[in-house]
Amino acid sequence: MVENPMDKRCVPQYENNSEYFKILQYMNKMLTLNKLTPITYYDIDETPRKIYNKDYIQLKRNEKCFCGSNKKFKKCCINKEFIEEKHIELIINPELKL
Repeated sequence: MVENPMDKRCVPQYENNSEYFKILQYMNKMLTLNKLTPITYYDIDETPRKIYNKDYIQLKRNEKCFCGSNKKFKKCCINKEFIEEKHIELIINPELKL
């Protein structure tokens, strides 16, 4: 998962409940079951995507924001119904017969 395994600074660290950690767990499971090999894919594409903000609360424009900033909703989180998240896609090598 890293370019230089001897360089420990390259090792990603994620919280146990993060989406990235779940991906690593899944990849580890597939590698262990021999359903995924490092040569199965040839590229990893990391792109942003918008997801629904589960903490978002729709309020009237002039109410205090739900985030606790003490600002009006219209000046704070009105545009944060969707948040940007990194999406990781493993690109399968098209030359391999799966």
